[in-house]
Amino acid sequence: MESLFIENQNLIKQYFKQREYLSPNTQKKYISYFKKFQTLLEDENNTSNVIGSNIETIIKIANREYTNKRMKSEYIKQFFLLLNRINKNIFLSDAIEKYSKLTNHYYTIKRQIDNMGIVSVPILFSLLKYSELTDNDYCLFFLLLNYGLDTDDLIINVKNDSGNYMYLQSQKKDKNKIASVKYILNNKRTITIKSQRFIDTIINHTEPTLFDFGEYENISDYINSRFNHYLNTDEYICEIFVYNLLVDYYIKHSKYTKLAKLKKTED
Repeated sequence: MESLFIENQNLIKQYFKQREYLSPNTQKKYISYFKKFQTLLEDENNTSNVIGSNIETIIKIANREYTNKRMKSEYIKQFFLLLNRINKNIFLSDAIEKYSKLTNHYYTIKRQIDNMGIVSVPILFSLLKYSELTDNDYCLFFLLLNYGLDTDDLIINVKNDSGNYMYLQSQKKDKNKIASVKYILNNKRTITIKSQRFIDTIINHTEPTLFDFGEYENISDYINSRFNHYLNTDEYICEIFVYNLLVDYYIKHSKYTKLAKLKKTED
């Protein structure tokens, strides 16, 4: 408690005074929320480090931490609920609604993933929205699920234009902004990717190739290991499994546009 500024101490004490039944562990947890956001507020170079008088800045910080995967939606929601009970604010109310929805969505997908035994196309696509998914796994799953690629297609250069390679395409009206990722395959097929998360991953990628297959003897084993990192299944989920699953699903549900996309050449 002592590491908190006096104004922030008084704020959390006000909350504890209203709820004398809180256990010491719960109080300790709530104090840690205040310490975390006080530190982040200090890093913003604010003229004031008082949490209660910097609600909009606190919300901006939380949005950034969530976007950069440094803070989970449930953590943010719990802190905002706590703060709103002692410092009601319309911006906090809106933020609580936002992070409550994100938290509910996270647990809905997590339950689906944890409980499922049979791998389905909807389950695989739900992984793309899973907040625990790494950026590289997002790119891997995105390519496999949207384009039905083979293992050779996944050896992708992002620092040069040899073999299969990717480069960033600027917007026509503003060359300083990125419109898409262009993915050029050896077979002269070109794929245009407009997913913002995919674009951001390529912008921030530092290695010469997009995927590092490491100790795996073949790329299929690597693909299976990444899917099974998130899924509770005994299935061997390789590129062939994913492709066949997609084809069967799209034919069964008459989704012929998506079926054609698995083989379509894009300009």
